[in-house]
Amino acid sequence: MVNPFQKHLLYCLSEECSEVIQAVSKILRFGNDEDLNSHLAYELLDVRSIIEMLESQEFNTMTSDYESYMDSKKNRTMDYFTHEGHKHV
Repeated sequence: MVNPFQKHLLYCLSEECSEVIQAVSKILRFGNDEDLNSHLAYELLDVRSIIEMLESQEFNTMTSDYESYMDSKKNRTMDYFTHEGHKHV
């Protein structure tokens, strides 16, 4: 069951994720500059902050094998990139 504060944090997380999407879209539209990169960095920190708050409320945001999952996600992302004909960076 989600308690009222966890519900509030989930709404905040949703909002912060949408702000990350906006920041990424601006970089894709206008180019990679210091101000836009900085804005994206702060938005990502906002997301991490909310995730930490959820975790402090014993809201399970991590699986026991999160490092393994993250490694797998990184590998899948690179596989998709190379599948599109790009070389590893």
